[in-house]
Amino acid sequence: MATTGTTAPSEAIFWGLVLILSIVVLGVFVWMVRRWAFRPADAEPEEAWSLQHLRELRAGGQITDSEFEVLKSKLLRDLRGPMERKDAPAGVSRKIDAEKR
Repeated sequence: MATTGTTAPSEAIFWGLVLILSIVVLGVFVWMVRRWAFRPADAEPEEAWSLQHLRELRAGGQITDSEFEVLKSKLLRDLRGPMERKDAPAGVSRKIDAEKR
């Protein structure tokens, strides 16, 4: 004789746990999406390198004086890049800078 509409208690517990786990996973997903979508505007990452940061690294002994000079020149070159004319010969911008002083 077949029973209809009855389930074993273990099967009910299993599906109850599946339902609870699904709700928890969905809640974590919603929390992560809301955290990403509503992050503050000032939470954007700052520049990776600044001259002050390089000075602190040198003072802390994490980089040598020669590494500091190389990194400083790269940083200054990157900062000056957009301001210099692309078609100007090398050294022209330095002459213009020297004349302004």
